[in-house]
Parts: sequence; C-alpha cells; structure tokens
Amino acid sequence: MSKIGIVSDTHDHMSNIAKIVEIFNREQVELVIHCGDIVSPFAARHFEGLKARMVAVYGNNDGEHKGLFMTLEGNIFSEPYIFEYEGKKICVAHHPYIVEKLKEKKLADIYLFGHTHIKMVENSPLVINPGEGCGYVTGTATVAILDMCTQSVEFRVVE
Repeated sequence: MSKIGIVSDTHDHMSNIAKIVEIFNREQVELVIHCGDIVSPFAARHFEGLKARMVAVYGNNDGEHKGLFMTLEGNIFSEPYIFEYEGKKICVAHHPYIVEKLKEKKLADIYLFGHTHIKMVENSPLVINPGEGCGYVTGTATVAILDMCTQSVEFRVVE
C-alpha cells in the first residue's frame, strides 16, 4: 500500500506549487489528487515535476477547462470523480455539498474535497479536506498525505 498526496485550491500560486511538488516527491507519494481550483494551465504546468501520477477535478475557479485538460494530459475530471485505488473507492469533488450527498449514498470508502480552504479530516467514512495550497484565505498553505495502509492522514505546512 502506498501514500497519496492530496492538495486543493492552489489558485495559481506557482511558488507554493513548486514547494508542494517537493513535499510530495520527498514523501514518495505514488498518487497526487488535486481537489480543484488550480485555475490556469500555466500554473498546472508547475506540477510536471511530480514523480507521481496526478489526477484532479475542476473547481469553480478553473476557467479554461480545455487548456487544463490538455496540460494535465486528460487527468482532470468533472466533479465528482470516483475511481478505485488499491482496493478502495475514492470520491474526489471540489464542493463539500457534493461529498455530503454522496456520503449518504455510500458510493465510496474515501471522500476528498476542497473549496472551503479549511483543512479537516473525519473518520467513518474517511473524509479529507487538505486545506488550501495557496494560503491566501487562512494565511497557511497545507496539503494532506494519506497512508493507504493505515488510513491515517497527516497535514504538511507548505513553507
């Protein structure tokens, strides 16, 4: 079992994106999930240094869908995006209300979202918001790392 890097709301903060890539590479995550609001294709290019595969969903500030789709080589999806990874169904959304609706239907084992810019984790089922990768709203940029074996979540400050 591997580790997953989770990020959201990077909002074109390219220097933070570079630091986030460093964190995820140092932590040797095997998959990175972006929960929306990369914003522009030129910012998305800064994720190219990742040593892991990345998937993303569109957020409400992601305006140039076609450009993001091309830059991320098709690995960005409309929310919700549900897929299986290491025997677990993972639901990725940008908006929390989508996660709340899907939790009721028990469509996944793990739910990830962004939008609020506030980090949080809940168990049963596992629900994670990594906080904001940009640090614009709270003043602190964070990402989350999920250990798929233990289902434990650790937050890292982007500095």
